[in-house]
Order: sequence, then structure tokens, then C-alpha cells
Amino acid sequence: MSTNIVKYTRLGGIDWYENDISKSTATYEKTKQDNLAYYAMAFYNRESVSAEANVRSDDNEEYGVNNTWQLGLGWKATKDIKLTGSAGTAFKAPSFNDLYFPLQCYPPFGCFGGNEDLLPEESTSVEFGIEGAFDIADVRLALFKQEIDNMIVWGNTPENVNEAEINGIELTSDFTTGSFDHTLILEYLDPKNKITGKQLRRRAKHVVKWNISYFAENWQGDLSYLYQGKRYEDSDNLEELAAYSLVDLAASYFVTDSLTLKARVANIFDEDYVLSESLNSTDGEYYPFNTQGRSYYVTANYQF
Repeated sequence: MSTNIVKYTRLGGIDWYENDISKSTATYEKTKQDNLAYYAMAFYNRESVSAEANVRSDDNEEYGVNNTWQLGLGWKATKDIKLTGSAGTAFKAPSFNDLYFPLQCYPPFGCFGGNEDLLPEESTSVEFGIEGAFDIADVRLALFKQEIDNMIVWGNTPENVNEAEINGIELTSDFTTGSFDHTLILEYLDPKNKITGKQLRRRAKHVVKWNISYFAENWQGDLSYLYQGKRYEDSDNLEELAAYSLVDLAASYFVTDSLTLKARVANIFDEDYVLSESLNSTDGEYYPFNTQGRSYYVTANYQF
């Protein structure tokens, strides 16, 4: 007797939205923009094989019709090992701020404003992965490549990078040590301008994320760590932004099934770090934007 179970699902729909900033206190040249999209999705699952396919057509008021697609495939090679692959395209229209943010000046940081000549981003991506579920840990290794035309990057004003490429490898592991649950993510990226070969602005090559959780009967503790490698503020890679590490600590107390109290300390070691800088065109100097020092938060969440 055959025990094969086949599941095939199809979905489709219409997605419409309108961006409206007419009530903004700032004066924009244009205040409304709408987008109408049609999409269809199909999912297939049979024993060790799964697949999905998506297509979407966006009719953007500003940029016309743009069609995108995505394909994904998974194969469970053994009881513990699964291989995955995916490919697709994407379209991203510039936001209102990207296009029309009114020019404003903030000494000594310089002046900021939108760029009406921006083009939308169009990208193609491919990813291959292998997943393993073992007694000691769940592990996933992924290799990916993304090619982006007209990538939008911000400095004092936004601009397009004609041809950008991001290649990378990501290792994710979920494991337990005693009473502590861990999620560890290691990333190596090569984000570059394909024409100049330079590293893309404000994008690190090395990223580490580590979250440790402890669960008790009615409370939970979390310790999280983030490392970002060095980045560059400028497209010529002359102004370096130093690497940094941040540590957050949080605790949640579940008073009832509906009420949760949470306390969090962000950047507990009061790390001094820089996410971005601004170039003052008058004196030619870079000025760093302020970042969050050690901060304390207390929240209450009630679900009805």
C-alpha cells in the first residue's frame, strides 16, 4: 500500500496600497503614490521533496509595470539532512523621502534632501543551503549571491549604485547548554560596487549575532551580542567606520497568560560606536551621528 502524501496548494490575490504624506509638516513636491499588484503562488510537498513558485506584477504610479518571480526547492536527502535552493528577482521603488525629502541643513552635518532622479532597484538573487538536525545542534549553512541594479544608498542625499553585488556565506546554529538555549549566526559578506570594486557604503563584511535565553516557570532572561565589522562611509573607501560590539540584557516576567512585564538594558557596556557620518561640503570634514549609549527600558504588554 502506498503511503505517499502529496500536498499541492495554489494561492492568488490583489495587493493595493497608497503612500500618502499629505499631512506631513514638511513640504513635499508630491504627496501621494499608489501601487497595484497581482500575485500568484503555488506550493508542492511530497515526502522528501518540497517546492514553491511565486510570480508578481506591480503597476507603480511612478515607475509603471514591473514583474518579479521566485522559485524554491527543498530535498530531504536523509533523516537529518536537507538541501535547499532558491532563485528570484525583486523590484524596489524609491520611497517619498528618497525622492522628495525637502532640502534641510543641520550645521555642522551639512544639508540633506531627496533625489528626484533616482531609479528603482532591480535585483536577482540565488541561494543554496544545507540544513542538519542533530542531537547536539540544528545547523544551517547557506551560500548566496545577489546582483542589484541601481541600488539606492544614502549619504547626504540618496544616489544609485549602477551595479552592486553581494556575495556571502551564513552559518546558523541552534543548540542548548544545560538550561540555556543559544542561537548563533556567523556571516561573511562581500558587498561591492561591481564597476569600481569598492566595498559598498556602510556595509560590513563580518557580522556575528549570538542570543542566549533562559526559561523558568514564569520568567525568561535573554542576553544578546552583536558584532559588526569595519565599514566605510564613502564610496571610495577612504573614511572608515570602526568595528563595534553591542551587548543587551533583558528579562521578562509572565504575570498572567495575558500580562507580561519586561525590563531591558541596551548597550550595557556603554560602547561608543558609529553607524554613519555626514560630509560637510563646506569644510570637507565628516561628522558622526549620535548613537545610543547605555539605555534602560521597562514595558508592560497586555493581550486581550
